[in-house]
Amino acid sequence: MQSHEPAQPLTLYDRVSVIIYRAGIVVFSLLVLAGGIAMVLFLDKLTWKDITLRDRPTHIVYFLSLYIAIGVSVGTIHLYAKRFRKLIRFLYLTALAGGVVLFIISGGSPLSFVLRNPLGPILLLPLAGTAGFIAMKEAFCFRFVEGYLLAIILPTVLLIMMLRSFSPSLTGAMIVFTGFLLLYLSWHKLRMPIGYDIGDKSLYEK
Repeated sequence: MQSHEPAQPLTLYDRVSVIIYRAGIVVFSLLVLAGGIAMVLFLDKLTWKDITLRDRPTHIVYFLSLYIAIGVSVGTIHLYAKRFRKLIRFLYLTALAGGVVLFIISGGSPLSFVLRNPLGPILLLPLAGTAGFIAMKEAFCFRFVEGYLLAIILPTVLLIMMLRSFSPSLTGAMIVFTGFLLLYLSWHKLRMPIGYDIGDKSLYEK
């Protein structure tokens, strides 16, 4: 658990790393929200079998941006316990492996594959797990209740997509809700002094 006040003066690296960490969370939140809105607007009145998605370069950019946004946060996260740092890196490496597999088996059309094949959401679960870990860390360290909710909701929405439990537009609405919840977490983070993310540097396990 992080201390609320830094025990030592902040270095330039401390400040930059926290800014990058928070920026990754914000960008990921906006991407999730945008994806949900797109599903609501463009998949309205369609069933999962009716979905046809033309390949566009923007789809690949969106797909890669999800991984980059989470990746920069994983690379700059401040955790006292070494085992937790190793765990989140392992989760992210698993997410990257899943992303590579998804890109290959989809023939370079990952978003279309996710929407049309139940295997797609399964391969995104490690990414959701990594984002959920970050959200839970924020909840534990700073009592952001939405962080605990996100740790549950992020993988649950993907399972709903896999099972085709609801229509595409309704599933998109759930993703929109998730995006707003992520933005609420982001808003909490941006309001915090940078030193809160650093805490007491003498407590970091090497």
